[in-house]
Amino acid sequence: MADDIIYPETRDHIVYLYFDIYGIPFYVGEGIPSRPYRHRRLYSHLGNALRKYKALMPLVVLNDGLTDAEAKVIECALIRAIGRRDLGTGPLINRTDGGEGTPGSRRTEEFRKKCSDRMTSPDMREKLQAGLAAMSVEAIEERSQKQRQAKLGKPLAREHAAKIGAAHLGRKRPPEVGAKITAAKLGKKWSEDRKAILRAANRSRDPDVRERIRQGTVAYYEAKGIQMPDPALVTSLYKSGKSINAISHEIGSKPGRVYKVLRASDVQMRPRRVAVESTA
Repeated sequence: MADDIIYPETRDHIVYLYFDIYGIPFYVGEGIPSRPYRHRRLYSHLGNALRKYKALMPLVVLNDGLTDAEAKVIECALIRAIGRRDLGTGPLINRTDGGEGTPGSRRTEEFRKKCSDRMTSPDMREKLQAGLAAMSVEAIEERSQKQRQAKLGKPLAREHAAKIGAAHLGRKRPPEVGAKITAAKLGKKWSEDRKAILRAANRSRDPDVRERIRQGTVAYYEAKGIQMPDPALVTSLYKSGKSINAISHEIGSKPGRVYKVLRASDVQMRPRRVAVESTA
């Protein structure tokens, strides 16, 4: 019932501007009237300056009687007009473009490293594991489903995909993890519909995708120190009608490597032959 109540939009927001001790614009903000004075309690650049210089930094309320949306629009316009110090466009110490969230914020490599170290620390891992242990299986599955839906249809940039590939290159899976994956897949067979979808997807790959697969395959085997078969020779032998096993025997390579080379090429894969027992 409470969710159906529509509260009237109040006009209790202001837009304010702090000047430094030399009279130069220092910080632009918006919020309720008590917001400018809360900075003194924060351990930020502005808070440190306010505690140090106190009344020597003038505060000017530029607009009042605004709605939240109006205040955010004016704040963004002022930051854009005056300019930010971190971007080299002005004197303001604002780290964002204003408005909702943190648009336009820039994180230094030192800050990123601190966040990464904090999130990958043993204490944080224990907290996350404890939190997951307290969640039900249904809640975990619901959260995973929401994360999958949020990423669905959003292709990764090539640079992002390359970073992920480089991070996983050479990483060995622990034996217990491999055993769990094997046990989960054991006895499961793909349906004919899924097989048909995979076959159609393989046939419809454009040259750009096939080239990326080929480069990734070559890079993987080079990192492992394994010599890959010549793609031109393999595709030529395959087009002549020879099977994968026959090609691998002729060139002295494993069938799996021959198969990977063919998959990365533009050759049309033949359906696998099924042995039929003779009734004679």
